[in-house]
Amino acid sequence: MTTPTFTPYPGNLPAKEQSNPVLDTNVDDFLTWLTDTNGPELATFVTYAQDVADNVLATALAGDLPPLTGKAGNYLRANAGEDGGEFRTTVQVLADIAGAPLASPEFTGNPIAPTQTLGNNSTRIATTAFVLANGAAAVEEVLSTTVISTAVSSVDFTFDETLYYSVRFELYDVRPQTNGENIVLRTSANEGSSYDSGASDYDYSVSGSDAQGTSLRTNNDVGASFMALSSQTVIDDADGGMSGEIKVYNVSDTSETRVSGLLSFRKNGGDYMSSSIVAGARISAAVVNGVQFLTSSGNLAHGTIRMIGVLK
Repeated sequence: MTTPTFTPYPGNLPAKEQSNPVLDTNVDDFLTWLTDTNGPELATFVTYAQDVADNVLATALAGDLPPLTGKAGNYLRANAGEDGGEFRTTVQVLADIAGAPLASPEFTGNPIAPTQTLGNNSTRIATTAFVLANGAAAVEEVLSTTVISTAVSSVDFTFDETLYYSVRFELYDVRPQTNGENIVLRTSANEGSSYDSGASDYDYSVSGSDAQGTSLRTNNDVGASFMALSSQTVIDDADGGMSGEIKVYNVSDTSETRVSGLLSFRKNGGDYMSSSIVAGARISAAVVNGVQFLTSSGNLAHGTIRMIGVLK
């Protein structure tokens, strides 16, 4: 194909909205040359591109894409009799979603959500910021649970005292291995490496009454190696375990750590349902980051103890 010949620029521009014969001729010659020279190649490329597009669409509509399960297939492809098998439009997808029951998602990591307004009691997601903004004095979290199914000498719990105002323990049917033992408590200031068991580490008083109306205050001590939780010794049968709550306060302070609780159990000797109102203190001034449950002698045989932290 002959390369086009360009006429030199004449040196003057055409008037506004008037053509320049030389410019028109040059442009026409160049476009004619470009079409004649590259036309076959351009036509082949256009045909190829159209074939690719047609093949991809045909493959998708024929169902040869990777398998789609559940609603995904509906959202991406129309049913056989719908719109000639075309891909679904936005309107069609929204119509499918509207009113459809969606399973609850399972998030990973640490997802966040908006903080709801004060007083909102709807089913909207609430964040911890919402809980605190709504005036809650403290937020609790379950730290650990221990199930006693075989005899053990003690059940030990440790925690990071810097995170909590206090920790509380829920006891469910906790029993000694033999009759005539008290359930007792000790504390630790070194995350359970050792538990305070000196002869004058604790003061405590335990009072209560039994089902016969008998007042029980036979368990108290000034300067003891443990803190008793029962006003009488606990029976060891299936109906006699100790249940209730013990709370350990001021765990992050170096002042005396206080303990209080309310529990129920069947006392050994008479098999009467009895109560325990516990008040005590760890006399040594130090933080507390461990609590141990055991018996005054022997082993624990049965029960469940759950530790719950009250966050700062």
